[in-house]
Order: sequence, then C-alpha cells, then structure tokens
Amino acid sequence: NDIDYIESYADYIKIFIKNEAFLHLIALKAIKQRLDSDRFIQIHRRFIINSNKVSAVSNNKVSIEGYGALELPISRAQRKEFYEHFLEGEILN
Repeated sequence: NDIDYIESYADYIKIFIKNEAFLHLIALKAIKQRLDSDRFIQIHRRFIINSNKVSAVSNNKVSIEGYGALELPISRAQRKEFYEHFLEGEILN
C-alpha cells in the first residue's frame, strides 16, 4: 500500500515510498508477479506504478502524488493496458 512506484535498473529495482528510495536485487518482472495487479500496473519497461497514487495523466506521462514535477512515461507498448486499467478503476469508483 505504501509503494508509490518502482523503477528498474537491469537486475535491480528502486522502490519509492514517500520520496525515499530502496534498492533491491530483484528483476522488475519478478517483483511484478508478486504485486497486486488490481493496484500496480506497468507503464513502461522500467516503471511500475501504484494506480492509487496517480495524481495526473497528461501527454502519455503519469504524475505521482508527492513527487512534484516528476513525470513517468507511458510507453506505446503499455499505453492501451494502462488506459484500460486506469479508466476502469475510475468508472468503478
């Protein structure tokens, strides 16, 4: 619940929680399998976000609550899945 987003660095990931980063030796693919797919969505080959922490979506970029001007890219490959996930969640809420 506390995870804001995760960034991949080859075989490592950085987990961001309230503007703090924690480095772990695990591949993004492996951590993705452990996360709740209703809440966490991959938006780029390097990024997984907590959809509950999204503050804005603009020009295929995502802003995360509490990270100021940071914008994470939504890749073309992940775009359709992201918008389907995000819009479905908005309709249900």
